[in-house]
Amino acid sequence: MTLDGITIENMVWVNEFGEAQVAQELVRGVTGNPILYEQAQPLGTPMRLTGAWVDRQTGQALRAKAAQPGVAWPVTLDDGRTYSVAFDRRNGVAVELIPVGERTEYAATHPYELALNLIILEDNNA
Repeated sequence: MTLDGITIENMVWVNEFGEAQVAQELVRGVTGNPILYEQAQPLGTPMRLTGAWVDRQTGQALRAKAAQPGVAWPVTLDDGRTYSVAFDRRNGVAVELIPVGERTEYAATHPYELALNLIILEDNNA
């Protein structure tokens, strides 16, 4: 997987099929009859990528990208599919880094578990 020139091995899209493709709302009319509103939601869905270990330096580079508001980033998955994404900060941090093994000091090469929380803005595969 590559995000704006940063290559990360072994990333898995864990919620690829976890979002509804149609938004739906049911309301009752004044007569009590149900009124169903539906609309396709092809974009704006979350993309959570997990499974990789990266070094501290790569993690810091990803966090620096996530700190830039209003930017769309290119992502290419290992199977060749490409998307334009933004970092998803709605439920916490967009770049999750958990150190592998506890230390009091971490070198630039120390490994971290990585999870990326993104939002799909554009599907370039249609």
